Amino acid sequence: MGPDILSGICALKQRLRRFGLLLIFACLAVSLNTPVTAFSQAIDQQLTLEAAAAKKAAIQTRLGELDSLVLSDEEREEARDRLGQILAALTGFEAASQRRDRYEMRIAGLPRRLEEAVASRRQLETRPPSRLPDATESLRAQYDARRQALEDELNDLITQKAFDAARLAGLPEEIREFGTALQRLERRRQESGATIPEDDLQVSQAELSGVRVQAHGVRIEALEAERLWLIERGPLQEALVGVARLRLNHVRDDLRLIQA
Repeated sequence: MGPDILSGICALKQRLRRFGLLLIFACLAVSLNTPVTAFSQAIDQQLTLEAAAAKKAAIQTRLGELDSLVLSDEEREEARDRLGQILAALTGFEAASQRRDRYEMRIAGLPRRLEEAVASRRQLETRPPSRLPDATESLRAQYDARRQALEDELNDLITQKAFDAARLAGLPEEIREFGTALQRLERRRQESGATIPEDDLQVSQAELSGVRVQAHGVRIEALEAERLWLIERGPLQEALVGVARLRLNHVRDDLRLIQA
C-alpha cells in the first residue's frame, strides 16, 4: 500500500472521527441545554497521540530549563506545578485515546467472533451421539472435571452479561457528567484568553485549560466507544452462552451414560 493511499485513509479516519464527535457533542449539548459551541475546542483542535507525545517531550524540556530562568522561587514553583499538571493531562489524554482505540478494535472484531460462535453452535446442535469407551473411574473423573469446568464457564458468561448490563445502564450518566465538566473547562479556557507560544517557558492557564479540554474530550470518546461495544457485543454474548450450554448438556449426557 503506497504512502498516498495510507495518507488518504488516515485523513478519512480523522474526518469520520470528527463527524462522530460532532454527533456525540450535539447530543450532549441537547442533554445539558447548552450550545454545541461550548465543546468547540474538543471538536476542532483534536490532539493526536503523536502530537501529545511531542508535547510531553517539549514540556519535559521546559521543566529542565526552568532553573536557568530569572524567576522568583514562587514563580518557578508555580510554573513547575502548572507544567506538571499539563503533563498529567497529556498522560490522561494518551490513556483515554488508547482505551478508545482498544474498544474500536474490539467492535471491528465482533462480526468475525459472532460468526465463529454461530458456527460452533450449529456444529454442537447437529453433533451425533457420543461413542464412549468402557466406563472407568478415570473416565468418569475426567468427564466430571469437564462438566465442572463448563459449569464455571457458563456461570462466568452469565455474570459478565449482568455486569455489562449494569455498566451499560450507568454509562449515559457518566458521559453526561464528563460533558458537564468539559463545558466548565471550555468556559475556563475561553475566559483565560489565547494560549502562549509553544517555545515560551512561562505557562499560561489557557495552555493548561486547553490540554485539559482535549483530555476530557477524548475520555468522552472512550466512554462512547465502550457504550457502543457493550451494545454491539450483546448478540455475541447470547451466542457464547448458547454454545456453553450446549457443550455442558453434551458432557452431562455423556456423564450419565458413563455412570449408567
